[in-house]
Amino acid sequence: MQSSEIHWALDMLDYSDTWLELHILTNEIAQSQMQLWMKDDADKNTEHYRYGAWRTYWQAKSSITNGDLDKCVALAISDPDPGMGGAILSDILHTHWLSDRQFELVSEQFRVFREKQNLPNSEQIIDRQLLYRNLTKNNSPSDLDHVVRNGDSQIQ
Repeated sequence: MQSSEIHWALDMLDYSDTWLELHILTNEIAQSQMQLWMKDDADKNTEHYRYGAWRTYWQAKSSITNGDLDKCVALAISDPDPGMGGAILSDILHTHWLSDRQFELVSEQFRVFREKQNLPNSEQIIDRQLLYRNLTKNNSPSDLDHVVRNGDSQIQ
């Protein structure tokens, strides 16, 4: 049975049932967010509350099943605030413990999402993260040459 705080968070903060299914929205988080919301000087941007819950969930992870990863990506894509959805996708994309296959799948969804939002530079972001992943795994001379050729200050 869902607590009154969970019902409140679903109604007031635009959480969907997927947040519950993935255990991102918990009774504790809903209660804490409800208390914050009720303050006179409360932040009324609902996406800030959802993103806070997301960060708590994602930072505690060290692996994820493909099924749950798909749900996280779907959660991001369907969020009512596209900026927040993009931030979630970016968080996922920048996760070092994703398998190579998971990284590929998230990269493709990231491309599609950014295209629909008319946001540039998805290839640069993906290429940079792929290069970073390769450098931390192999440190091969060809990867190092790629960094130097591209002059990417984020990686150098």
